[in-house]
Amino acid sequence: LKFPLGDPDRCAAIAQGFVLNIPGGTHIEDAMGAVDGFHAMVKTPRKRRPGDKGDPRRATRQTTSRAGVTNPTRFHNHKGFYSINVQAAVDNEANFTYIATRSAGSVHDSQAWQASDGPHCEGESET
Repeated sequence: LKFPLGDPDRCAAIAQGFVLNIPGGTHIEDAMGAVDGFHAMVKTPRKRRPGDKGDPRRATRQTTSRAGVTNPTRFHNHKGFYSINVQAAVDNEANFTYIATRSAGSVHDSQAWQASDGPHCEGESET
């Protein structure tokens, strides 16, 4: 997945594609993609216990236990289930150009986008 910001010809084609493909005569200039977020359901996270992967107090022997999380409630979203917040961008042909999965379900879409390493526009709000 790659956002095509370094390819001027591809950028121009995507922008033109958005102008041509919007029904109802709506006109959007210089669009490089459409961005949205959604909640991907996950199993209920368990709280990290001493000895889990990532715990500095972990014994030297290897275990096969999965890593727990410090605060499982961070993954409980406003819709009432556990999730991760997925942010994605598509081009004018609905091809994915970017996907981020680093935010917990309780994080608002705007905060998840700001925390992502996705393309950000000049002058975009930092709030």
